[in-house]
Amino acid sequence: MSLLNRVDKYTVQAANDAKVVYSDFYNNLNSFSASGVLAVRTNESAVKNAIRNLIFTNKYERFYEPRKGVGITRFLFEPMSEDTASRMSDAIKNAIKRYEPRAQLIDDLPPYTNKSVSIIPYEDQNLYVVTITFRVINKAEPVSVTFTLERVR
Repeated sequence: MSLLNRVDKYTVQAANDAKVVYSDFYNNLNSFSASGVLAVRTNESAVKNAIRNLIFTNKYERFYEPRKGVGITRFLFEPMSEDTASRMSDAIKNAIKRYEPRAQLIDDLPPYTNKSVSIIPYEDQNLYVVTITFRVINKAEPVSVTFTLERVR
């Protein structure tokens, strides 16, 4: 393999370059019906899915990696406030930095802003809206993923 074909964390690909660098299987193991080959998520979609799985994984839920996960459900039954949202944001940032090497939070890029994890509490609807902005290693443009967190009784 030549150095020109090698992709590492210091190489930035052009936005129109359609190479598959990262890939993951779908959680439900979907397959293409005609060929029976497992369907995969690629590049940004794979990293978004991995971050989503990381956030919704509780600590001690994975057998061989018991400390992996954010354990976000522990925050959902605390009083809804900016303090709780701030602690949730810190937990998400720490987990992504520790367990998802394919994503680099925008906080880690110059200029150092605090915009990578935004959590907005909506007390009337009893939910949080979480937006995570990051850059996939080897890609120049930022990517964001947004989802809601609410209690299920």
